[in-house]
Amino acid sequence: TQALLMGGTDKANCDTAIGTHGEGSILAALVLLRNGYSVRYTSGGQTWCYFLRDDDFFTDASGEPMECLWVKLEDDPDAEKNKDLVIVDIRGLNSQDWLEYTKKFLWITPTLQPGKIKTPHGTLLLDPTYEAKFFVKQIFTCQYPKQNKKSTTTG
Repeated sequence: TQALLMGGTDKANCDTAIGTHGEGSILAALVLLRNGYSVRYTSGGQTWCYFLRDDDFFTDASGEPMECLWVKLEDDPDAEKNKDLVIVDIRGLNSQDWLEYTKKFLWITPTLQPGKIKTPHGTLLLDPTYEAKFFVKQIFTCQYPKQNKKSTTTG
């Protein structure tokens, strides 16, 4: 049995915060770290520096420590200048890989979506870049066989 522990939050009752518990950024950091990148998020005057480390508290079936996601909080020296920003620093990601990843998130690439047809069931994306791809809440989820000629997005 495996479990992914997400930790806690101090912004659960904050109406001005985007997200509640940071699950999306935590999962993204975990995926990026496991693929060899380093990840830092800066927001609200603090920088979250994510890293992987074995934890003796969590062990596998043979009693060996499990690798866990950790975060070190640092004060942002430019907190006043950055107060209205969220800065994501991914070290080791080249520009070509970044361009490929951005195609999986529709809010990052709105200019690549010139043709759209809205339907009661979602939006058809007419650009060939998105042929046979399915997005949920603007995030790429899967690709259908090519006989499905256009992409759809829901949510």
